[in-house]
Amino acid sequence: MGANTGADKSSPLSMTTTGQTSSVITVVVTGDVDLVTSPQLRDKVGECLDAGPRAVVIDMTGVNFCDSSGLTVLVALSRICTASSIDLEVVPSRVVRRVLELTGLTGTLNVSE
Repeated sequence: MGANTGADKSSPLSMTTTGQTSSVITVVVTGDVDLVTSPQLRDKVGECLDAGPRAVVIDMTGVNFCDSSGLTVLVALSRICTASSIDLEVVPSRVVRRVLELTGLTGTLNVSE
């Protein structure tokens, strides 16, 4: 009793989109992407994909923490985009880039420099 889990300390996730009328939609993500918040990211980007863009950019420069559930969502979104011929680019924060490098996902996902 009284145990604190990482989910209890999650920073609220905030997402905004830009470019909905163009062929490129950018989703700007701030906060923590974890077990609690990663479904929100999946749903938000999924809504953007429904609009049929040519490309989606996930701007994660405002993300302070990303766990394996967040990485799972990014990989799943990448697969969906590939199957739909939609380009997906991830713009990581320093923290997210480190997690992507440690897991080898920089070779799987389209990660901007």
